[in-house]
Amino acid sequence: MAESATKERIRVLLVDDHYIIRQGIASLLESSDRIHVVGQADSGPAALDFIAKQRVDVVLMDIDMPGMSGVEVTEYIVEHHPQTRVLVLSIHDEEKFIAKVSQAGAHGYMLKNISKEHLLQAVEMVAQGQYYFSREVLEIMMNHLSSTDSGDDDEIPSRRVVFTPREMDVIRLIAAGKSNAEIAEQLYISTRTVDTHRRNILQKVGVTNAAALVRYVTEQNLI
Repeated sequence: MAESATKERIRVLLVDDHYIIRQGIASLLESSDRIHVVGQADSGPAALDFIAKQRVDVVLMDIDMPGMSGVEVTEYIVEHHPQTRVLVLSIHDEEKFIAKVSQAGAHGYMLKNISKEHLLQAVEMVAQGQYYFSREVLEIMMNHLSSTDSGDDDEIPSRRVVFTPREMDVIRLIAAGKSNAEIAEQLYISTRTVDTHRRNILQKVGVTNAAALVRYVTEQNLI
């Protein structure tokens, strides 16, 4: 799917139960010559019916909808239409909502105050098989992670990746969008040391970017 997305416009389905919101988002997306809104749906069942009939690269979806929640729709799409990727656009800035849709298999989560530039970037990244969590969402997830008691080692799932305190410091700053130089300055370490920490963290989890790191952490119930 990622290869085809580079040769033609990205086919997007908008799913939101508010007509005016859908129209506004559609207008923003259609301003890009890389994106084509192929349909709109006002409920989960309507979205699934559309996907069953037409190819959709990215579903841009709200969480609160009649019939089925965005979490339920995401789970169904991931299981039955794995070639279609889900990007959530919601007003909810609570960690529990972000965690639920991430665990359901969504490829990204943004808040509805996102800028046009970042909205278009998110759609393109997700269409290419990457993950996109807006900076606000990353900060919410990382803030929750930092405030969560690590608990007894016996309660840590066997698949859980354990980070050192210094690695957690680096992870929080990566999520905040800091460069290696900025992280080094804030932690009073060299940029080479930061780069080593970054490589070790990503290697531990088996991902290549901050968004994928946060998604992994969420799926493993670390936040």
